[in-house]
Amino acid sequence: MVPGMSRFYFHIYQQGTLIPDEEGSECPNLEAAKCEAKASAADLARQAVARGEPADGLCVEIHDEDDRVLAGLTIREVLAHPRHPHFDASCATGPTGLLH
Repeated sequence: MVPGMSRFYFHIYQQGTLIPDEEGSECPNLEAAKCEAKASAADLARQAVARGEPADGLCVEIHDEDDRVLAGLTIREVLAHPRHPHFDASCATGPTGLLH
């Protein structure tokens, strides 16, 4: 691992089913990890639309090296606010949470 970098994991919830990120990515901080999550969410939205599938049930959740949940971002939020989406505490919380 590069000094000053932390490993973040970007787990995907699709219709409530967990697709774990086994490798993770190195980022300098949580803000950089959020940028990566936003890019991943936008890419997932594009893929879903290209396949003619609804993107409503997709969420990217950021975890740290100790598997603590740091933030969640729904595809719905990325589509509604592409430049400045609102991150929830997790995919299960907040007004856009999916795992109720």
